[in-house]
Amino acid sequence: MLLALLLPAISITIGWIEFPKYAWLNANLHMLPYVIFGIGLALCWLFYNSREFNLFIILAVSFGVLSQYYWGKNLPGFQRELIFDLLCILIPLNFLIFNYLQERGILNQYGLRRLIFVGVQILAVFWLVKTNHAGISNYISMDLLRYPLQDLTSIKQSGQMAIGLSLVVLVTHWLLRPKQLRGAWILALVAVIVALQFINNAQLATIYFMIAGLILLSAIIINSYNLAYKDELTQMPSRRALKQQLASLGKTYSLAMVDVDHFKKLNDTYGHDVGDEVLKMLAARLLSVEGGGKAYRYGGEEFTIVFAGKDASTATVYLDALRNKIASKPFIIRNKKRPKKKSDKKQTKSDNTQKLNVTVSIGIAENQAKYNSTQDIMKSADNALYKAKKKGRNRVETE
Repeated sequence: MLLALLLPAISITIGWIEFPKYAWLNANLHMLPYVIFGIGLALCWLFYNSREFNLFIILAVSFGVLSQYYWGKNLPGFQRELIFDLLCILIPLNFLIFNYLQERGILNQYGLRRLIFVGVQILAVFWLVKTNHAGISNYISMDLLRYPLQDLTSIKQSGQMAIGLSLVVLVTHWLLRPKQLRGAWILALVAVIVALQFINNAQLATIYFMIAGLILLSAIIINSYNLAYKDELTQMPSRRALKQQLASLGKTYSLAMVDVDHFKKLNDTYGHDVGDEVLKMLAARLLSVEGGGKAYRYGGEEFTIVFAGKDASTATVYLDALRNKIASKPFIIRNKKRPKKKSDKKQTKSDNTQKLNVTVSIGIAENQAKYNSTQDIMKSADNALYKAKKKGRNRVETE
């Protein structure tokens, strides 16, 4: 995505892209951003991405205003500049505001309020441009201080401050709580900023509005895929991903069912929060299983590991090593009652932490002629798992 931000500017600058040579592209380039924004709005509606839905509206309206009034109609100079200056302020601030709003859906009171919020901004921009109320154009275009390289951008200092504030806050928030959509928002905003920087080159600005839309569009698709195929708690591939994987396996493979020993007792003793933390730490270890095994969360405290191209005896070696690794390394539980501030009094490790020994039982089965489907193999692995439980847990058994 970062490369995509640079390529159009480099290509046009050195003459790789010459729009006049391509009559259709040259004539229809201004329509392509609307196509991208329209697809984005449809996907947001389908996947209930209300925040991105409003951002697509903002991008579409901003591009439309620039096309019709900045590059199109011969408006008085101050009106053209005021439109541009207001967009430089409002676009980054909307990215910032919507970043902190929770996902609430579109077809409800929250979605309606956000649409009204965007609509009020649009009406306010047209009213200010038409009336120049209280000489707003003079205030917005005012330079508060002089600095080197100031003349290299057409974005006024008011817009620069809005852009700077938004980028700093968004990047900080992303570093503290990294999420894919947040990262995509930052890159999309950077693309819009580049478009505004090249505002006097309509073709280049149009391309960067398209890039902003494509970045958001790609992020929504990838995020929706992750929601469908990744377990939210453990970030492991989910049961749906397992089903897809099983459908693509060849003749030789083994399938193991993994269950946390005494998990109900653990939850009852330490609480569900600790139980969730144990599942997350356990998931990290399962994902590191050797021998080409691929781990999935099957449900609750149960996991599945698939070994493509390996029989049960070979896979058992890797599973036993995994079981031993889990059993030999205790989980550390932090004491929630420990003081937030460090005391002058020396404390021992046992004051702040507690070691919890967690083990897993594993049952494994391989594909054989007697099985009619992967469900039969999974049932066989499940039977082997129960056998491991009955024999004392913390062991690997084959059906």
